Amino acid sequence: MSEHKEYAALLGYSGHALVVAEAALSNATRLKGYLELERKQENPYQLDFLGREVDLISPETSGFDQILLGIGDNVIRRRSAQLLRAKGFKICSVAHKDSLVSDMAIIHAGAFIARGAIINPLAEVGQDAIINSGAIIEHGVVVGSGSHIAPGAVICGEVLIGEMCFIGAGAVIKQGVKIGDGAVIGGGGVVLTDVPTKERWLGVPAMKKP
Repeated sequence: MSEHKEYAALLGYSGHALVVAEAALSNATRLKGYLELERKQENPYQLDFLGREVDLISPETSGFDQILLGIGDNVIRRRSAQLLRAKGFKICSVAHKDSLVSDMAIIHAGAFIARGAIINPLAEVGQDAIINSGAIIEHGVVVGSGSHIAPGAVICGEVLIGEMCFIGAGAVIKQGVKIGDGAVIGGGGVVLTDVPTKERWLGVPAMKKP
């Protein structure tokens, strides 16, 4: 599912970016190098250092126009993606070859689907969202732009997740629940009712926390 013409640049080169790199390479994406604040001493994929994204001028002067988002923090990820789009770069979606994505699902530009994730029919994953390792996105679920579904989370059918949300590792969202923009669900939480915008919920069953 990785989108590319010839070469792509990886934004970031640690932590989450290494997972994205592996997923891209699993689909034969040709990585030209990585964009970072400075050259990394450790270079597990033997990629060229391409400088900082803020210094890029345009695809024409950079020698590539495809960007893969390797930033896990959804606020920084979203901000960087918007900056690069404004400069004319294409932000690509990436899915590991060992993920299962229905042909009837909609995956928007910049989304990342990690190894072992499952995206079922009529689900929609928004722009720049992350569906991390082993997460399950059931039928009819909408994951809003910039949201991050952490490893092992289970999002049951017809759930609506707003923009810039974080659903923690191993969390379970009951069928039909609505999660407001910017909400945070703690790891292992079980959400049985709607969660308002920007609230933080934890526990089993999950409840609002200060």
